[in-house]
Amino acid sequence: MSDSICLSGPKEAAPPEQFTGQTQIAVCIPTYRRPAELRRLLEALALQEPLRNCEMTIVVVDNEESPETKAICDEFAPKMIYPLRYCWELRPGLAHVRNKAIEVARQFADAIAFIDEHEVPSPGWLKYLASCQRAYGADVVSGPVIPCYLPNIPQWIRAGRFFEMPRYVTGTELPEGRIGNVLIRMEVFDRIGTFDERFALTGGEDMDFFVRFHESGGRIRWSNEAVTEEWLPPCYTTLSHVLQGSYQRAKVNAIRACRSRLSLSMHIICGVLRSTLGIYLLLASLLRGKVESVKALQRIWSGAGTIAGATTPHGGHYPAAHSV
Repeated sequence: MSDSICLSGPKEAAPPEQFTGQTQIAVCIPTYRRPAELRRLLEALALQEPLRNCEMTIVVVDNEESPETKAICDEFAPKMIYPLRYCWELRPGLAHVRNKAIEVARQFADAIAFIDEHEVPSPGWLKYLASCQRAYGADVVSGPVIPCYLPNIPQWIRAGRFFEMPRYVTGTELPEGRIGNVLIRMEVFDRIGTFDERFALTGGEDMDFFVRFHESGGRIRWSNEAVTEEWLPPCYTTLSHVLQGSYQRAKVNAIRACRSRLSLSMHIICGVLRSTLGIYLLLASLLRGKVESVKALQRIWSGAGTIAGATTPHGGHYPAAHSV
């Protein structure tokens, strides 16, 4: 039996050679045991403003074959003006889930938009991504993700702005990309491949993807109006999560760099120096408050991640489920 279920049949169209004319966009949602977040996201997608010369199909990829997730999709499909497909990927890890989304989208889409299940798009989100792509002929368009906090989060989280990203004028070319709010032409995957599944249990498959994209000569454009809000669950707004993020990012960077160009010894030295600097900054920050102390700790964890990525590159974890 096929693991892709079309709950409201999309209009099939052969992908054009150029991203012009009537464009088919697959909005892909990776999900894993977060029914409340998925329901909230689908409610927001149902309110998307009409797309000029574009048609949208929603693709929900469940990282298990969950009856609850399937039931939510069954509930929303008749209410929405956009087709909705539900499918599953049983291999754990976001790299596998994202690649499953690409496999499904290839059947009908010219471009794929990834949005995380805990994000909520503005009504004009996809319209602005698509219009920016058309205006600049971009292979990839990214938009702002605005952090939203639940009550009673630690004050140092807000003060340190640990989840805030810079914003730019629409059309600005970006030096790097992120996967949470992004539109990618399907042709990009034909050129550089899909997400590296060796990162399935470590995370960082998006970092690796965009490094390969830039190495291929690809360019990312910014759409400042294509806003999504990211509702951060309580487990995100903790010291351990902030430090784990620094550790994992450094670890993935070291894994990839060791595979391609830099030596093992060089990464170990860089990791030691980074952690040493972090210790110095930590001591200097003791009288400057918690925000500066946390930033110093991030350097220490980043150094440790660099060493771990260079010496034990295949370790990893799968993020714990949570609910907002």
